[in-house]
Amino acid sequence: MRKIILIFSVLVFLSSCIKKPGVPTWYSTYNFPILHDTIKALDIINDTEHVVIGPDSLIMFNVTTDIDTIWPSESLTIEDIDTTIKAGFGRLVVRDISSGGVRISWDNFPLPDSILDTIRNHQNDSIRVYLPTIQPSTVTDTTDTLTKFAWAGINYASITIHFENNFPITISPYRIWIYSLGDTGDTTLIFRGSIDSIGPYDVIDTTLTISNVYTTNVIRLKEYMGVPGGDSVYVSWRNNFFVNVTIDSIVVDSARAFFPGFSVNDTFNIGLNFDQGSIDTVRLHSGNIGLSIYNPLPIEMTVNFRSDNLLYLNGTPFDTTFHILPDTTSEFNINLAWRTIAAGDSGLTFIVSTNIDSQWIEIQNYDSVEVNASVNNVLVDYVSGTFDSLETDIPEIDTTLDIPDTPSVYLVHVFLTGNIIQTLNFSPLVTLWFENINDTNTITDTVRFYLNPGSHNHPSETPLNLDLSWVFARVPREIRIGGKVLVDGRGSTYRDDYVTGRVTLTVPFTVVLLPDTLVTDTSIDSVDVDTSIIDRFQSGILSIRLRNRIPAGFSGQLTVTSDAGDTMRKFFRIPAASHDTNGFATSEMDTTLTFNISHDEAMIFAADQQKSWIDIYIPYSDTVSLRASDYIKIDVYGQLKIKMGD
Repeated sequence: MRKIILIFSVLVFLSSCIKKPGVPTWYSTYNFPILHDTIKALDIINDTEHVVIGPDSLIMFNVTTDIDTIWPSESLTIEDIDTTIKAGFGRLVVRDISSGGVRISWDNFPLPDSILDTIRNHQNDSIRVYLPTIQPSTVTDTTDTLTKFAWAGINYASITIHFENNFPITISPYRIWIYSLGDTGDTTLIFRGSIDSIGPYDVIDTTLTISNVYTTNVIRLKEYMGVPGGDSVYVSWRNNFFVNVTIDSIVVDSARAFFPGFSVNDTFNIGLNFDQGSIDTVRLHSGNIGLSIYNPLPIEMTVNFRSDNLLYLNGTPFDTTFHILPDTTSEFNINLAWRTIAAGDSGLTFIVSTNIDSQWIEIQNYDSVEVNASVNNVLVDYVSGTFDSLETDIPEIDTTLDIPDTPSVYLVHVFLTGNIIQTLNFSPLVTLWFENINDTNTITDTVRFYLNPGSHNHPSETPLNLDLSWVFARVPREIRIGGKVLVDGRGSTYRDDYVTGRVTLTVPFTVVLLPDTLVTDTSIDSVDVDTSIIDRFQSGILSIRLRNRIPAGFSGQLTVTSDAGDTMRKFFRIPAASHDTNGFATSEMDTTLTFNISHDEAMIFAADQQKSWIDIYIPYSDTVSLRASDYIKIDVYGQLKIKMGD
């Protein structure tokens, strides 16, 4: 009975605890993407035409350029010349026209016989006599037929008269007449002159002139003398008066004469325009001497061209003779190819000798032999000697780099490599200068080195491997590279010797990153969360997955804004990828970060429009090496916990 009462009591108790059934409730999660982006290593340095991907995806900054070929022989030239050598024939007589010297004694004077007998009878004594005045009269009358001379039109001549007055009296005046005698006996006065007074025992030389006369080769000289008279004087039979008359310095308009032959030497020089050294030998590649020789004479002549320092291939001096026909102009050409110039500093000297044999000819005074020599198009094939600071520019390399968005990067290893090839038999000094023009300043540096000597048939190579890390530590906006090649000292060079090469500025991106900021692409309208979900919001989580294969750590900030003006920011750090001793990443660092979302922050995702992006902050880093395959992948998701039911 007691068991029945107990069971009943329990049932009554239980029945009193049962309520009427209501609406059930539960919780659900809503997941949505916010942003997905990948930042590649090339985004950090910005890909340009000068950034290349090397082996193992290594990023390389590379500028390669050829050095314009330099031809040092271009500085050695031979000037063109055009010169004329003339030889005229103004003086044609074989000898001067001379009286031969006439000695005048007392017998030549028209004195009274008594005075002459007195003087004659005292030949060994001096005797005082009274000399009367003697009017000028002929004291000599001589005729001279000149050999090797037929006629001449005298344009100008000098008459030189030599007086020796050995009388104790004054001769005053002295007069002279010169006549030309024709074949028929006609006489033509061609000159008349006088001297006022010649004192006792005077010796006088005087010059008179004659011009514009025609004469034959038969010349008559008449000389007149007078005595003024005066007091008695002592005289001697030995007293005399000597006079010599010479017609010289004859310039003729024309003549017929026995031409005594003609030989004249002249020189002209071809200069070598080379003021930066001392030349021993020059071998010519090409060029010519053009000759134009005019012979106005009715007889043949020869012209000899000789040069002691222009040599044939066998080493003998250049020597050649041309025969020129009468009354002709002849053209000749001397080929200078492969001739050698010895002692080239003084240039190339030619001696021109013109020769005409003796012969009877008729000639005009304006006739002259003309030798015109023109030298042109002379090119040098080989030169040896001592070069004194022969400098040639290396054309400037100027490269502008298009890197508008590159953050601050400090380059650790920068090399200038290349190869310079040259055939000069010298060790030229090369000076290279560099300019790095970047956003903040311009950095310059200069290096100098000698090239290995080469030879004409065996070019030498001089490899380059210069560390320019100091100059190009900052990423350049513009690179300038230039320089000079200096040839100095003894050696030789051929016409086609050269200096050329190629240089490459190689920058593996082993870098130190300096503080800067990168911004990911902006995601717009990436989320569509219904307002009713936000009304049931219980809690929220923001997940950021970071996969970093760059061997440097970064920090970042996620920003999400709505068109309503609300903003959410989440700051986080990105761990560096593990890397080897060379600074290369060895594996990806995968990190997921979570952040709580408040109700107000969740409201941003219910707005009509949102924008989201991540700022990546680059801190100062250790030295790292970047590959093109390196990256940072960012995935951002949102998760909302929502109360359902009720």
